[in-house]
Amino acid sequence: MTDKTQMLVAQASSLASQGDLTSALHLCQTAQTQDPNNTDSYALLGTLYLKLKHYAAAIEQFIIAAKHKQTDALTYLQLGEAYHGQYEKELAQLGKSAQLHNALAAFQCALSLAPTSAIACFNLGSTLYELGDIEEASQHFKQALLIKTDFQAAAFGLACCMLMQGEYQAGFTAYLARETTPQMRTYIDMMSNQAQIPNLWQGQPLTGKTLLILSEQGFGDTLQFIRFVKPIALQTEKIIVVCPSEIKDLIQSAAGVDEAYSSYDDLLPHDYYCPLLNLPAMLKLSLATLPNEIPYLTIPQRAVTKWQPKIKSNKKLNVGIVWSGNKENSCDYKRSIPFDQLDALWQLEHIQFFSLQKDNASKANTHTELIDLTVDIHDFCDSAAILQHMDLLLSVCTAPAHLAGALGLPVWIMLASSADWRWQQVRADSPWYPTAKLYRQTSAGDWQSVIHQIIQDLKTLS
Repeated sequence: MTDKTQMLVAQASSLASQGDLTSALHLCQTAQTQDPNNTDSYALLGTLYLKLKHYAAAIEQFIIAAKHKQTDALTYLQLGEAYHGQYEKELAQLGKSAQLHNALAAFQCALSLAPTSAIACFNLGSTLYELGDIEEASQHFKQALLIKTDFQAAAFGLACCMLMQGEYQAGFTAYLARETTPQMRTYIDMMSNQAQIPNLWQGQPLTGKTLLILSEQGFGDTLQFIRFVKPIALQTEKIIVVCPSEIKDLIQSAAGVDEAYSSYDDLLPHDYYCPLLNLPAMLKLSLATLPNEIPYLTIPQRAVTKWQPKIKSNKKLNVGIVWSGNKENSCDYKRSIPFDQLDALWQLEHIQFFSLQKDNASKANTHTELIDLTVDIHDFCDSAAILQHMDLLLSVCTAPAHLAGALGLPVWIMLASSADWRWQQVRADSPWYPTAKLYRQTSAGDWQSVIHQIIQDLKTLS
């Protein structure tokens, strides 16, 4: 290891700390070329590739670094992160990947070298959760919290484990530990400017009070959880909901909602505020007390009138389809279905398929068997009115699936092998939506088994 090479590595590290990853990468590559025996260059190159999301290259560097530094827990932690990143990439592009097991092995090595590392416990727990070993994942999240009591991500992971197992009362209480949502931060910042931040509602008496509910996360979360306003409304004078404009009119129709707004401007005066997904904890919800009366949303007449003449009755079954979720969602790599994997569906001659997929209209237009309705869909009221004319909706885990369930309409939901906690494990039905049927991958990325089963079931419909 020459002093000149070590100086290049140090300069590369300094550039990386300043955010100039590209220059740092080039400098570190030069150092490694000049002296392949410089062990520090492999770990640094791995870190740079990892930050640049060049996961395969990062894996190669970390494997070499681990051979030189067999007792360095950080190297194994980063190797595990690189394997996990490559897993997500391969699953999205190829529909299969074995990298998650490699990530598990790397995180296990990290934890064996650093038994008191909270992040090693957390990463191991997260990987086990993805692999479907919820019980073991729970134990590692708990261990991470024993080591670092304010570890919010571990508390959130543990909450998801509880919810996945149907332990709703404890799970939703733990779910309160999730990080402050962007919607809540926007609200607090806005109210701070007005020097009038009401209290967060944490179960205080609501008699004669006005409660503001902040929608959070995705459209589907709001559509799913707005049902909890009704029992809360029995305790309070008035409930106001702030939600995205695309779903405002539907949310206004939910029982217990007095006013719905799409912005924080011109809000009515209120005494407390509460994030929507806090409500189950406030209600001490259990799986047995989950309200699942449907429908709990009403389609505005304007949307019904608009779509009545657009979808003509025919001798075929009308089946809506949504194959992809929001690309910005961190789990989209596993929940969305590549369009070409749906080809076998179009061969069913007794079915007329309708696309409700807003961001992939061009793909729908390439198939004459698939009628694209999205050009006239401007909000979720339009989607709801369309669903009213469908015999069935096929959807991945995204907002239209929740919309159909909330309207009490038939929906078959196509799920990844490691689905979201709200669908639990194994079961083919949902306690949230009585009209839903769940179709699960048998292994990560295997959408063909799901499509095959759906085709068999569609053949029985007439």
